Amino acid sequence: MENTQLQWIFEYIGFCPSCGVDIQPLCRSCAKFPSGVKVTYRAYSSDKAYEFHKTNDDELNVVSELTNVIVQPVAQPEHDIPEGMYILKSLPGNRLTANYQY
Repeated sequence: MENTQLQWIFEYIGFCPSCGVDIQPLCRSCAKFPSGVKVTYRAYSSDKAYEFHKTNDDELNVVSELTNVIVQPVAQPEHDIPEGMYILKSLPGNRLTANYQY
């Protein structure tokens, strides 16, 4: 996936009833998304996509592979990390961004 366009998803998730924009400090759950907005991204706009891979550098053999599209960053409940991010300073490193050039 050398040259792909990411689909960005901005979702307003709000605050719990006891928290709000002007209330500080936020509860533990709301502090994970202090702006009330969760940001996620994925490689394709469809839920499933075909990726094409070269099988050999010397030949023009191409193999297509059906892949499930994963929304990033994924939740890690064992570390109390929810799906999404609240501030976008840089893209988390993974196979989606490994070959991206500015």
